[in-house]
Amino acid sequence: MPARTVVIEKLSKWNGETHADITPGEYTQLTGRAGRRGRDVEGHGVVMWQPGMNPRELAGLASTRTYPLRSSFRPSYN
Repeated sequence: MPARTVVIEKLSKWNGETHADITPGEYTQLTGRAGRRGRDVEGHGVVMWQPGMNPRELAGLASTRTYPLRSSFRPSYN
């Protein structure tokens, strides 16, 4: 469902074995969902503050852009 704002509650996720911090690529993918394609020129990503959160760590996630973002989605008949 397209939305103009994405809210991220935590900067960690369950990876099937343990709770791991999200990577800059995952952060970009999550916040990249803000904004409706073809309708909005910008979207907003909001990260909820929690005790112990390091603002520099969040800034590092948001400013890292040294990798290509590639989608693994491939449409098929099934």
